Amino acid sequence: MNLAADVIGGVRDAVTDIRADLRALLAPRGSAHRAMKALDRLNIRYEIKPDGTIFVPGDIDLSFRRGISSRRLKRLPDLAAVEVGGWFTCADNQLTSLDGSPKKIHKSFSCCQNPLTSLKGAPREVGGDFDCGRTRLDMLEGSPEKIGGNFRCDRAGIGSLKGAPRQVGGLFSCTDNRLETLDGAPEKIGTGLFCTGNKISDFSGAPASVRRIECDLGKFRSVQELREGLGASFKTAAAEQPVAVMRPIRLRQPGM
Repeated sequence: MNLAADVIGGVRDAVTDIRADLRALLAPRGSAHRAMKALDRLNIRYEIKPDGTIFVPGDIDLSFRRGISSRRLKRLPDLAAVEVGGWFTCADNQLTSLDGSPKKIHKSFSCCQNPLTSLKGAPREVGGDFDCGRTRLDMLEGSPEKIGGNFRCDRAGIGSLKGAPRQVGGLFSCTDNRLETLDGAPEKIGTGLFCTGNKISDFSGAPASVRRIECDLGKFRSVQELREGLGASFKTAAAEQPVAVMRPIRLRQPGM
């Protein structure tokens, strides 16, 4: 009888030890642990999926005044292991880096009105719009490869489109920057390309697939001359689709 009791007790102890080991093994570590602590501190509801993904079903608003924070953030909490089912904004802060951004945003992402000099650390997947306007970027390296909605980098200070998404489902707007060429522009844009307020003289980097372009005359002396220049550029990119003829192009005269 005592032997049986000892065996049962030993089994129970072993099971207890195994459970403790499993809890220690499965406990979140590193970035995931930091993300959970940050979400708890911000009082943001989240769930852990079977594959271990930390998923926030709603939105996260870290913008100044309108969001959770009562003061401008200088850095983001570490949410790099988080997937957001809604939108995410960290607009109007004092961020110089996007390190800590969620890895995936189902809807839209905005980091506008920050003194950012790089997009490194930005989400790798954004299903809606991406807005990095009114920043201090030089180029767009660090952008997601594909954007489901619109991409806006207006008044961002950029002198190059290097690093821009390869595919944009909506419009691509890069107005009021320092661009002289469209090299690096997305290969495919769903609706329109807006690049007014730049000194673009070389359209050879224009996307092969776009419905509408709005740009300034630049070095061209007339709308007709610009149309011809655009036509040559598009034919270079896609000879079977002379886009300047097939698609409407709205052109802005200098000073307008």
